[in-house]
Amino acid sequence: IERYEPRAIQLRVQAHGRGLLVLSELFYPGWRAEVNGRDVGIVEVNRALRGIPVPAGESRVVVSHAPHSVAAGAALTLASFCALPFALVCLRRSRRLSRVTP
Repeated sequence: IERYEPRAIQLRVQAHGRGLLVLSELFYPGWRAEVNGRDVGIVEVNRALRGIPVPAGESRVVVSHAPHSVAAGAALTLASFCALPFALVCLRRSRRLSRVTP
């Protein structure tokens, strides 16, 4: 283990053949893994733990927490900020029209 943080784990793995690295960490959606810089899927092992397929030889494994809900929330926030000026212009225009119309 090279680095262990609440939202990221970095490891060096030496495997004699292709295998499955099993971490004693609970399997939970939102975690992603990279092996030697390539995205790999995390599999659920024994209904509770995280498993990461690794190739033979030495590998660098990075496991990080990147839930889709955070990306979705960021996209919605950005869209809201972009739409705000348009909404203000429309509101101002409708107020102006309601004053002019008898």
